[in-house]
Amino acid sequence: MTFNEVTNVREGQDKSGRNFKTVTLNCTTFAQMTHPVTGATVNALGDSTTQTLNAWESGVDSPYNHLYSAPVGTAIVGTVVSRSVEPYVIEDSIAGNVVQRTVDTYSCFVPASEDAPNFESTVKQAFRWNGHPVASQEEESSSSEETSLADIAGF
Repeated sequence: MTFNEVTNVREGQDKSGRNFKTVTLNCTTFAQMTHPVTGATVNALGDSTTQTLNAWESGVDSPYNHLYSAPVGTAIVGTVVSRSVEPYVIEDSIAGNVVQRTVDTYSCFVPASEDAPNFESTVKQAFRWNGHPVASQEEESSSSEETSLADIAGF
């Protein structure tokens, strides 16, 4: 399970003049466990990551728009998902040297719980929106008329 909380909100406007907010989430995994000595049920904390996403007030069909009005401190349903995607190039700084390497996995915040009936379609939508369609979606994404974040906001 993942506990997701809004930790920062910044307002902006895209190149078309539409209002959006950049929402920062702290996503912490945890698991319920039984304490071996006391027998009490406890939440054991795991990894924590920061995810940043954009939510528009109107005019853009982002999977994150429901977060537009979420203030700092709001708990958000969702999980960070990693999947195989089409290979892409990233830059790394290793010992002060910038090197480029090709990777074929991507992680992003998916605004649904893993047990939701539409979880897989929400995963595919979130990955397409972030410009990294899930590898099995290659043909669908090339014929899709959905617009990516980069196309809309000019990033």
